[in-house]
Amino acid sequence: MTSRTRLLLLAGVIAGATAGPAFSQSGDTAIPDTEITQAGQTFHDVSKINRDYNARLSSTSNATARQQIVNEDRQKGAEACARHGLTVNEYHRVLGVAQQNPAVRQRLLAAAGNDQ
Repeated sequence: MTSRTRLLLLAGVIAGATAGPAFSQSGDTAIPDTEITQAGQTFHDVSKINRDYNARLSSTSNATARQQIVNEDRQKGAEACARHGLTVNEYHRVLGVAQQNPAVRQRLLAAAGNDQ
């Protein structure tokens, strides 16, 4: 899976059913290093959380149990954001910029420990 695909998937999983904010390539690209570091650390944690919860999801077909797993996954993702000093919206904003801007994407992946 490519870095871009991984970013898109993780952004979608964390966003859940809510629509995220619109992102522009021009005005949102000046993200401070501290915020990139926070988002990279969050990305690292969220990647692990999603792997764990996706494994649980694949092991059940019960709709109620699946919804509970999804809710737990979202909660853990929000906790990861908070642990690294970001709101979920701030994290989504950085992911959105990274999806559009290769330089920001590389900075984010480097901060996450996923240099590619």
